[in-house]
Amino acid sequence: MPRKPTGHSSRLLPVRPLTFSPFARSVARVATAYMVKHHARDAMQHSAGDEFKKLKKVERQSESSEDEEFDDHKCITELKEFLLSICLEKDKIGNLRSLLGDKAHDVGLLVSQRVVNLPPELLPHLYDALFDEIAWATEDEPTEELRNSFWFKFYIVVSKIYKHKNASQKRSSSTDEGDAFIYVKPEEEILHKLSMWSFLFPLQTQQVAAHELKNYQLNGIVMAVKAEDISSFRQQLHTLINES
Repeated sequence: MPRKPTGHSSRLLPVRPLTFSPFARSVARVATAYMVKHHARDAMQHSAGDEFKKLKKVERQSESSEDEEFDDHKCITELKEFLLSICLEKDKIGNLRSLLGDKAHDVGLLVSQRVVNLPPELLPHLYDALFDEIAWATEDEPTEELRNSFWFKFYIVVSKIYKHKNASQKRSSSTDEGDAFIYVKPEEEILHKLSMWSFLFPLQTQQVAAHELKNYQLNGIVMAVKAEDISSFRQQLHTLINES
């Protein structure tokens, strides 16, 4: 059954135009197709829905017990252990352990690894496609159990961020609150502001930084965002891109 749709204080990394890789061109074509709703919506949603169901079916067939949906996946267990091991802030570890424990069935994981040089005008449509797909899954998955599995209450977002080396020093003369962070992707500033809580963690490897980033350290960042705030995120992202 086809699915039916139911001014910034922080700095951003400069986006430099590059020749798109095949992957980037593929992503651009997907986003463009999503924008042409009246011509492509039915075909795209029907295909996406079938693939989504197949993936979900394969995933559930691999589970040895329905009562231990996540525990039977080694990668999920390792991911939980990793996130708990990198959280060194005592006031956040309890909240993180709760989301990864008794509330795990209400949590969706977002790992942002899109190409940095993707045309910004495509961003709202890519995120719209993602969250619309999740919303449609709550309506047209074949079983009630599967439909309920997409009723997320929280999202854990894992990404990267640049932090000024002197950001922890109060009233530092070399930086101010607006320059404390540089966001690798513009949408992550919105998610950061909407997050219930967040924490940074050191990365084992460091990329070669440009001259303008010589005073910044690349860190990983984990953010917890309420699902009810995603609509605000989508609206703010549309506004940000339209005003750019």
